[in-house]
Amino acid sequence: MLNGDVHTLPLHRSLPELSRELGSHLFLYHILEGTPNGVLVIGLDHRVMYANDAAHRLLGIKSRNISDPSLAVLLGGENHWFFYQIGQFFDNINEIWESRIRHEIEIDAGEEEPKIVDAVLVYPPSAPDYYLLYLNDITTMKRLEGQLRRRNAFFNKLITASVDGIIASDMEGNLILFNDAALNLLGYTDRQEFSTVRVTDLYNDNFAYTIIRRMRSDDFGGEGKLLHQELNVRHKEGYDIPVMFSGGIIYDHDQEFATFGIFTDLRAMQQIEEDLE
Repeated sequence: MLNGDVHTLPLHRSLPELSRELGSHLFLYHILEGTPNGVLVIGLDHRVMYANDAAHRLLGIKSRNISDPSLAVLLGGENHWFFYQIGQFFDNINEIWESRIRHEIEIDAGEEEPKIVDAVLVYPPSAPDYYLLYLNDITTMKRLEGQLRRRNAFFNKLITASVDGIIASDMEGNLILFNDAALNLLGYTDRQEFSTVRVTDLYNDNFAYTIIRRMRSDDFGGEGKLLHQELNVRHKEGYDIPVMFSGGIIYDHDQEFATFGIFTDLRAMQQIEEDLE
């Protein structure tokens, strides 16, 4: 195998048989069997010559009782497009510069849900009579990504639908998030224009620095929090707007990463109180 020669191996082979076949290259077998990723050695006729234990598990070879070593059968009909791409790769091998192709596939291994696998085909530069297919199980990662996308979509909808203004900024004072309610509260119609505003411009007399000091204190809702503070923010036209403010500091590994604020417009409430008086 070190010289580019691959012995044709059944998918299952006893260790004594492998010792005779591989000789001094037996250590390669132990490496391949120890890796958590699936590894297939496949002839140019697209028949599998060798599959390590991880590949057996990912492809569900035992549970599916597969005896045909052709790659098309092992991949299953759901991955016919990937197999087609492999065929196109070798049909045009003299016209392309790439030595590998990559594709995300799903494998029905006889479990409740299919496995999501990152499949990478590698054809060695020596142009031997075989190619390699590496299989990496990314099912858990994909599920976590899906959960994160759904969670982000949920929070984005909450922020967008909120009647209160919501603004977040980095620790340098640059705005990184705001909703339409914040634009309306402060008199802006152009999101691009508002994105250039610094958080210190939202308050009079450098009051933004007072807010961050209070957030870092334990006296206003706990460290990193500032709850239920009546204060004024500055409208685009320059006049003050009374709001109820709650916010805090966002941490990343105990480091201050950003700040956020939720602004409830108090003008209507104050007008009602004045009318009652």
